[in-house]
Amino acid sequence: MAKEGNEENMKEIVWDWVPNEQIGPIVYGKPIADFIEHLGLRHVHDDTIPGHETEFYNVPGTDTDIYEENGLVESVISGDFFIYKNANLIGMSEHEIIEQLGLEPSDIDEFDLADDEGGAPHRVLSFDDMGIDVWLLDDVVESVGSWRDEGDEEEDVSAEG
Repeated sequence: MAKEGNEENMKEIVWDWVPNEQIGPIVYGKPIADFIEHLGLRHVHDDTIPGHETEFYNVPGTDTDIYEENGLVESVISGDFFIYKNANLIGMSEHEIIEQLGLEPSDIDEFDLADDEGGAPHRVLSFDDMGIDVWLLDDVVESVGSWRDEGDEEEDVSAEG
């Protein structure tokens, strides 16, 4: 279980992102068990979308979710903290995010997730080499999803063997 006062402690964590390595204290490819007690993670079973059940861990006191595969951290999605080069990417415009990252997106998609017709679509900027998808609504970054680029993982495995 989470330790008393853990939600307040989460706000004190520095959520610096190191591309293809980690976001804050969460390291891609490490066992999720290493973070469950330390961060007081809450297991979430989401079945709100019929036929698309999802399980993940939420960092208490934040809008940050951790997804695992085979017991290892696979990806992290954050809607409140994603620091890169001393700036929080959350809340930036599309122009600002491209400037901050220093490269153009490898892909751009749009998804209509609005409950009402006529709502603005979400725009998703993918930066595959950096291992992130940036979700914008009305030209403002709402969340960032990150992972370790598979090419880096293959290099690590081949270096070991």
